[in-house]
Amino acid sequence: MKAELIFVGNSNEAALNQAKSKLEGMGAEVVGCANIENDPIMLKKALKTAIGRSQLAVIVGGVGFNADDLTIKTVSEAVGAETACNQSVLANIAEYFAAKGEQLPDGAFRSAILPVAANVFYGEKGSVGCSLTQGEQAIVMLPSDEEVFDTMMEKDVTPIVNSMKGKATSERTFFAADVSDA
Repeated sequence: MKAELIFVGNSNEAALNQAKSKLEGMGAEVVGCANIENDPIMLKKALKTAIGRSQLAVIVGGVGFNADDLTIKTVSEAVGAETACNQSVLANIAEYFAAKGEQLPDGAFRSAILPVAANVFYGEKGSVGCSLTQGEQAIVMLPSDEEVFDTMMEKDVTPIVNSMKGKATSERTFFAADVSDA
């Protein structure tokens, strides 16, 4: 199964390599890695490339409470997915901040607007990620917080990769030198 990684916003080479290693450790062949700015046009272009050559696109970053966290909105628009406020997600975020005795951040409502058909991942710190699947392709969107990312990769992305293994064909070419016809 072929996979593509797209890091959005502030990331570094070490984080990109760690994510690549995690996917390869799950059995995915990572055919591309992109590190782009938090820009909807750039993300749509990177996503188009990723879904054109792989079965799995993992997008890390741009998923959170900040006003510039536009990954879920941008991906939803790009693939034509209907979005709505997920009340369960909003309640989960509210519970997290209430337990800390803090006010709900301004971006909490925006973080709860997800694709209607999304599979939601609940993480630490009131964070969420999600995946969209269509046929034999999947798009996964994860927060860039290292602790949350690591947990969601193990708990939520591993089952997706495992379910997709073997659904794509691969080709290998072997070359032999100095071998007789016999």
